[in-house]
Parts: sequence; structure tokens; C-alpha cells
Amino acid sequence: MVLAFHKVEPRLTWGVTNYSPGRFLRLLDSLALHNQSGAADGVSITFDDGYRSFLDYADPALIEHGFTTTIFAVSSLAGKRNSWDYSSILAPSAHMTATELKRCILHGHRVQSHGKTHRDLRSLSDRELKDELAGSKDWIENVTEEEVCEICYPFGLYDRRVEDVAKEVGYKRGWSMNPRDKGPFTYGRWGVYGFDTPLTVNAKLSPDSFASELEFLKLRATNGMARAGRFAFWTT
Repeated sequence: MVLAFHKVEPRLTWGVTNYSPGRFLRLLDSLALHNQSGAADGVSITFDDGYRSFLDYADPALIEHGFTTTIFAVSSLAGKRNSWDYSSILAPSAHMTATELKRCILHGHRVQSHGKTHRDLRSLSDRELKDELAGSKDWIENVTEEEVCEICYPFGLYDRRVEDVAKEVGYKRGWSMNPRDKGPFTYGRWGVYGFDTPLTVNAKLSPDSFASELEFLKLRATNGMARAGRFAFWTT
């Protein structure tokens, strides 16, 4: 089971993607117990967007609990604010610099691709799509000196053409925000948002249960509202 986080910050960020540091610590306590219990489906953690606050708040907590993570970085926005996100109007957040991404590698994390500019990949021309996917891959590989073989689709959005071009430029796996995506190329993750608790996350980790079905419906509603907000407040 793969969980997707975005921000771990103590401030108000005007969106549902932030998880406060104290609550993140308590959730990691629960997830560590889940993994130690010998559950058939262990938990993996990913972080989208590559925010600078990751190093201040999420990284120490992950190390304390024995977790490493995969960070999906937006290559052309390294060191810049998140102008692609409507929440940046009221509470901008900075993305990690190349140096900070390399520090994450030293701490045992992986850095993979979240695209070059965080645009909806389906909306791009063939030429733009190839540049978006290949450009991000090349930049991150040059920075980290490690292979980039995974693409996390911005906003979780993709189609068959996006998958085909991703394969063409060298990716081996894609990640969406639909936990029911099972491959063979694109796999899904459960988003964890500010309103989630250890109880609701545990429901996500219980496949085929009624509680898991309710969480899936809530996830669909959350993603739908996020996409509507993106179009209403687009700033780039």
C-alpha cells in the first residue's frame, strides 16, 4: 500500500494537502506499528512536489520512525515557489533546490519525477509532452546521479498517450492518485490530507472493507474539488 503526502508544515497553507508536524508524528507511530505487525500489505510513503519544508519537518520524523520515502520533484521549479498551485496566492511554498534534493538522497530517500512544470500532461502537444517528461528525468538524474525510472503524474492525471510517451523516454512505472490503478505501467496511491486521522488512514489500508469504500468516495470528491480550484485560480 502506497500513501501520498504533499506538505508537512506548522502553518496554515490554505488547502487540504498540509499535514501538521505533530499529527504527522502520531500518524507515523500508527504506520510503524502496522508494518511491524506483519501485515500482508506493508505501507510505503511518497511525497509529491518536493517542498522545502520536507527537510525541516517530515525528514526528521521519517528517520526517527525508520521510514524512507520517494520524493517526486518538479524539476524546473527547484528553489522556486509553487506558482502552479492556487494555494500559493495566499500562502506560497518553496520547492527544494538541487542541493536540498541531494541532501534527501544522503538521508536515504529517493528522488523521482513529477514532471518539469507541474502541468496536466494530457493537455500537452506530443512535443511538449516529450520535453516535459524527458526534461524532468534528465535534470533529476544529473542532480542526484541516480536513475529516474518513475513518473508521478501531476494532479494524478494521465491517459494512454501519456503512458506511451513516458515509456518511450525511459520511465518504467507511473503513479496516479487513484488507489485502484493496478498497472501494468501505472499504479495508484492513497492520498493523505489534512483532515485524515490514523483511523481514516487505517481504513484506506483495509482493502475491500466498507470503510475503505467510504475513503475512496471521499478521495474522489477531494480530487474533484482540487481540480476545480486549480482551474479557478490558475496563476501561471
